[in-house]
Amino acid sequence: MPYHITATSRNLFYRHGRTFPSAGLDQTQIGEAIEAVGLVAELRTYRQGHEWGLLPPGDSASARMQQQLRGAKGFLYAYLRLGLPVLLFLLLDENPDLGHLVTITGYRLAPATALPTPDISLASDALDRLYAHDDQMGPFARYGFTEQGRLRTPWPAEADWQTAEGRWQQHREASLFSLFVPLAADIRITYEQVYRQVGLFEQIFTDTIRERADIVWDIYLDYSNKYKEELRYLRAVSGEPLRRILVTSLPKYIWVARATLQQMPILELVFDATDLHTGFYCLLVNVFDPLRASMTDWLGQPAFRRKLLKAPKFDKRFLSLLLENLEISF
Repeated sequence: MPYHITATSRNLFYRHGRTFPSAGLDQTQIGEAIEAVGLVAELRTYRQGHEWGLLPPGDSASARMQQQLRGAKGFLYAYLRLGLPVLLFLLLDENPDLGHLVTITGYRLAPATALPTPDISLASDALDRLYAHDDQMGPFARYGFTEQGRLRTPWPAEADWQTAEGRWQQHREASLFSLFVPLAADIRITYEQVYRQVGLFEQIFTDTIRERADIVWDIYLDYSNKYKEELRYLRAVSGEPLRRILVTSLPKYIWVARATLQQMPILELVFDATDLHTGFYCLLVNVFDPLRASMTDWLGQPAFRRKLLKAPKFDKRFLSLLLENLEISF
């Protein structure tokens, strides 16, 4: 019940001091309410357009907002894919007094062909629609994105919904203020930490696949049992390599970073989501059938291994996992 949510948020005297009626909760109170039910709050906050200040020539607040939204899409997708609800706090007119909180429960990926980019290409880049429980619009309100890095809300642009002509053709825009994900306390590794590890690992494709086509990474949180079940039906790996993965003991929560080429899985990294970021938390490197023969040839060359180990910040422990998966010894 809304009353009980407000009661568990504590810190009520910061704004209004009453449990009922309530004028809404701030970020601190939302975090308190999440922790009151035994979960932890994974919070991300985002800058508004006017907060970027003076930018160098060739840069703009709009470009920064687009890049910021790209990171937010990756964060949203990574948790929504597991079925976790994400609380999205938005602002109208970038005004803190015009804030609104919705619960994101679903998403849509647009069919898209990945183009080579200077950054890591992500499956979440195709995220073009969010479905939210919005207490002003209903349980399946649709939110979109603009080219300026903002949110397109389902609210009509005209304030008067009953008399505005063409009211469903023009929609109000809003800016992203923050995201909350309620998580089990033992999920410690974050999306951003996995993203950085993928960026370092992707150096293995330098002078090989990267010259010919762009690799798209699908990064998401998952249950290990669900991951194994999906892998059986994915048919990207079979025989003894598949058996070894299925019998490997994994923690309850894992991060999966799966690389695809032309929508075909070629390789994946599996991380322990319950580990600490101070250690090496990659558990498995699985090379799938389309790439296994080529990867075995590359890693069988001493010159390639030496070049890989000299790559900036490449962790040699990735190489050990690769060699183990491909059953290569040297």
